[in-house]
Amino acid sequence: LTFDGDQYPRNDTLTSYFKVVEEYDLKLNRLIVPTPTSYILINSANLFPSIEVSNNGKKPIDSAKVDIQIEDKKGVMYSDSIIISLAIDEQKVVSFNKLLNFDTIGNYTVHVTNKWSHEQSPSANDTLIDEYFVRHNTDVAIDSHATPLNNAVFELTQPVNPKVSIRNNGLLPTGNIEIEVQVLKGNIVKVTDTLQIANLDFLQAINLQSPVFWQADSVGDYTLNSRLIFSDENSKNDSFSSAFTLIKTADIKADRIVLPTNNAELFTKQKYAPQVWIKNDGLTDFDLFSVVAEIYVEDTLFYTNTKAIELDESDSAKVEFDSLSFDNPSTNASMMVYVVAQGDNYGYNDTIANSFIITKSANVKDITERLLKVYPNPYKNRISVESAYPIEKIRLYSLQGKLVAEYYPNSTSFNITQGLNGNNFLLEMESNNSVVRRIVLFQGD
Repeated sequence: LTFDGDQYPRNDTLTSYFKVVEEYDLKLNRLIVPTPTSYILINSANLFPSIEVSNNGKKPIDSAKVDIQIEDKKGVMYSDSIIISLAIDEQKVVSFNKLLNFDTIGNYTVHVTNKWSHEQSPSANDTLIDEYFVRHNTDVAIDSHATPLNNAVFELTQPVNPKVSIRNNGLLPTGNIEIEVQVLKGNIVKVTDTLQIANLDFLQAINLQSPVFWQADSVGDYTLNSRLIFSDENSKNDSFSSAFTLIKTADIKADRIVLPTNNAELFTKQKYAPQVWIKNDGLTDFDLFSVVAEIYVEDTLFYTNTKAIELDESDSAKVEFDSLSFDNPSTNASMMVYVVAQGDNYGYNDTIANSFIITKSANVKDITERLLKVYPNPYKNRISVESAYPIEKIRLYSLQGKLVAEYYPNSTSFNITQGLNGNNFLLEMESNNSVVRRIVLFQGD
């Protein structure tokens, strides 16, 4: 009221309240059973799910359908429907008809939906979504490995420090927890440790880290296994396994000296071409790098030679150095080979050495004979021939003297794989102006 001469303004205003309702409005107020966000002990007594509903409309509710579905991670495990009737402004708790059991551990989501066909304007109060959880009293779970993560890749030089994520999924605090961790390569246990924690409260999660920093000695695929040592009520989550890989990103390796072999006997006045296998043991291609050979006689540097090669990842190459000869016998001779490769991350395998002796020269054929290798003998599907000198020709004869095959390797090694057919042979090799023969037998099944 607006009036200039009004002397009593306190009664000039009047307020009233009203609400706008629909004719038909069934409201789903809340979930009663199971209690929302509750933790329920496994195998508790079966219950009928129930909800609180109310009639917020102007007319009575007759034969309204309400559905319920309960899901776990596998899908729907419970469903039911009920028919509800409510007077105007009535509120009550109604139960579904099927019993709900609690016999499986898990997280469950409850969906309750108003399916009444008379509902004019569906709204948020037509749906209930809640959850509950079924648990054991004692249940310590190994959730994951925080370190190393599954399928992680580490450099070989990087220490592995296991870290295990655990959680108390049980309803009661749990004490004196012990977890065994093992690192394996194949079936071989490389390291074992035991992690401990005095107490873990309900729903508490923690990372347990081993004090062991384990250093592997070889690349490859590894497995980290963790297991709970003491027994709880749920063995399904008491262990965890993850895989990881150790690699060498960049590594050139002096692999094996071919000539002279360790403790070999070499002869004066004969020419020798030192040979070594070099391997790219990493995952990086190497452009030109140096391979150096040094020969010492009576602790004095007698010979040095350098070759430049390149190797793609995982490849190997046999390096042959310039020829040399010895003038005098010696019982104290050695050869050292080392690689100089920029970017090589692993120096421990860059050097290799062999000792040998030098004997006064015998005749050429005897020397060639003694330095020839034919293997395996007996053979199955391959015959390998190695010599200290370039092999000029190889002939295979049957034991009846018939020529079977002829090869011209022009190298210090050669593999024969074709045309063997499980036969026995006389192998004849020409090298260093000499002819050497060997009987080679077939190894049957």
